[in-house]
Amino acid sequence: MYKGRTSKVDILLNILLSVMIIALLVCIGLLSWVPPVSRDALTHHLLVPKIYLQHGKMVELPQIGFSYYPMNLDLLYILPLYFGNDILPKFIHFTFGLLTAGLIFGFLKKRFNVTYALLGVLMFLSMPIIIKLSTTVYVDLGLVFFTTAALFYLIKWHESCCASKYLIFSAVFCGLALGTKYNGLVTFFILSVFVPVVYLRSHPTGAAAQRRAVGWAVTYALVALLIFSPWMIRNVYWTGNPVFPLYNRIFRTASSTTQKPLPAEVRQEIEARTGDWNHIAVRRIVYKESWGEIAMVPLRIFLQGKDNDPKYFDGKLNPFLLLLPIFAFFPRRKDLPIGHFERRLLLYFVLLFLLISFLRTSIRIRYIVPVLPALIILSVAGFHNLVGILKTVRTPMAVRCGTTIAATIVLILFGMNTIYLVDQFKLVDPFSYLSGKLDRETYITRFRSEYPVMKYANIHLGGGSKILGLYLGNRRYYCDRDIISGEDILTRAVLLASGVDEVRQSLVDRGFTHVMANLDLVRQWVATLNGRERGIAVGFINQCLKALDTNRSYVLYELKSLPAVNQDIVLESHG
Repeated sequence: MYKGRTSKVDILLNILLSVMIIALLVCIGLLSWVPPVSRDALTHHLLVPKIYLQHGKMVELPQIGFSYYPMNLDLLYILPLYFGNDILPKFIHFTFGLLTAGLIFGFLKKRFNVTYALLGVLMFLSMPIIIKLSTTVYVDLGLVFFTTAALFYLIKWHESCCASKYLIFSAVFCGLALGTKYNGLVTFFILSVFVPVVYLRSHPTGAAAQRRAVGWAVTYALVALLIFSPWMIRNVYWTGNPVFPLYNRIFRTASSTTQKPLPAEVRQEIEARTGDWNHIAVRRIVYKESWGEIAMVPLRIFLQGKDNDPKYFDGKLNPFLLLLPIFAFFPRRKDLPIGHFERRLLLYFVLLFLLISFLRTSIRIRYIVPVLPALIILSVAGFHNLVGILKTVRTPMAVRCGTTIAATIVLILFGMNTIYLVDQFKLVDPFSYLSGKLDRETYITRFRSEYPVMKYANIHLGGGSKILGLYLGNRRYYCDRDIISGEDILTRAVLLASGVDEVRQSLVDRGFTHVMANLDLVRQWVATLNGRERGIAVGFINQCLKALDTNRSYVLYELKSLPAVNQDIVLESHG
């Protein structure tokens, strides 16, 4: 345990760090106090709770794949939505970031002192990805909190010579992580593997100890799955797959047997045009990356992150998270307050999480953000190690150089984070909304051009309307009418049709009364069709759809009951 005396310099540092944290919290609050416009909020985290409120219960929503995901945090958003407030969910999400900061503070304070604990809190809360998540209605900060609590209680289990209550606490938090987001499966796998390793670290080797280690691992897994079980039971009841839509090749799902089978050649054509590519293939073919660049992705995420760009991981970290943890291990110091096994456990958690995420799916920064608290702790330990080395220097010149180096590291680290924070104010522009310069509708329209068209549908379409959405990005939250994302539905109809009216009749048979489309992307889709298909698609759009409202490239159409040539031709049949 590190027990340093509190000097006047330490007190001043504590005050300075505390003021910086408070200022950061105020900035995050200002950035959050605007209407939600982030993609996942409008496609999932607010949309599904809104629909549950409309029905007065939890209902199956086959047209929304995200609705089958676990929803521990999403259910918390129902309460403010019930009272018509869709800004407060951002603060509920941010609360889990604050709780995680509290865990980091307690962990570091126990092993170092208040100064290093505050430094860790400021590093965590000011990380670009944490700022971004703290101002949006997502669930990732809940996953970070539950994962961190599970990891810390597992470490506490080791410290207490394997007192069973700490293992149970860890398993409960692991189960809550599973119930927050499917990425919690990675946490579940890693920590379940860690359990026997931690147990055998504290107990003599032998057959009996190994059996007990396996028994504790099984207990851990069962408790975590028990906490997660309500979501598994729901999905088994709805689909036959406890983790739908994952692992459908293993589980026979209801959705795989209800749709009328297509001819093989048509099915292959639809899959080729609407299916997802393997994430490695995307990097190799679409992004033109070499095998070396692809292999370096787990390192590149710390250096090349960029918001809203999947090529650069759709988020931003800080390169010092890659550099400072090295000094937690080299040079080795016996007096470092965090024990070597504890540091290795944190490091292995980070490495395994990154490796599994990289192999399983396309990496987004927020997908791997559960490793951030462990990286913060290792970074603080590394910084403490550097400072300790500098304190051993005796010559005045070396001391000044060492102090300059340490100060430069801190200034650059927080300087990079501050630049990102300033850029967020430019992007979000909260003061235009908070000052009343922009009303709610104008503010939303600035970021979501489809909003006025959806508002028109809410006012002018009857409750029995059913809208086919084309290339809307599934952003349905602001539309009160029934809207189904249907690029594959239209593609299927065009491929199977021999004429324009067959396409229209196919949509009518499905109950559609209107079409809402991003016309720019529809034109791109039409360009991918062959001559016969293009003629049918263009004929359908020009003859069977009547424009009711438009904003930029977004158009709301009425699906006419009989084909009739429109006054306004929106597409041409030639290439």
